[in-house]
Amino acid sequence: MPKYTGCRNLYGPLKPEITERLDAYFKNPDEEHWNDVSSIIIGSDGWMTFWRAVIAVDPTFPMVGPRYHADGTRGPWPRIPDAFTARRALKHAQTLTPRKGGC
Repeated sequence: MPKYTGCRNLYGPLKPEITERLDAYFKNPDEEHWNDVSSIIIGSDGWMTFWRAVIAVDPTFPMVGPRYHADGTRGPWPRIPDAFTARRALKHAQTLTPRKGGC
C-alpha cells in the first residue's frame, strides 16, 4: 500500500479511517471507490484534494465530475484515474509547500 506520511488535511496528518478509505481505492480503483476518495484532502499543504492532485499530474483528467439527470439520478464519472496515475498524484500531493497565513 502507498505511504501517506506527507499527506495532511486541515486537522493535521490523515487519520486511520481516511487512510483505510484510500487503501481501499488503491486495492480496487473503480468508480465506487473513486467516488469515496476523490474529495479527500491529501496535500501536504493541507488543501489539495485527491482529485486536484490527479489533475495536477494528468492535465487531461476531467475537471467536472458526475452529472445529475433531470430525474435526480447521478451519472457516472467521465473517467477515473488508473492506479499508476493515482500513485503519481499521491506522491505529488505530498511534496506541496504548506500555505502561510490565511486564505
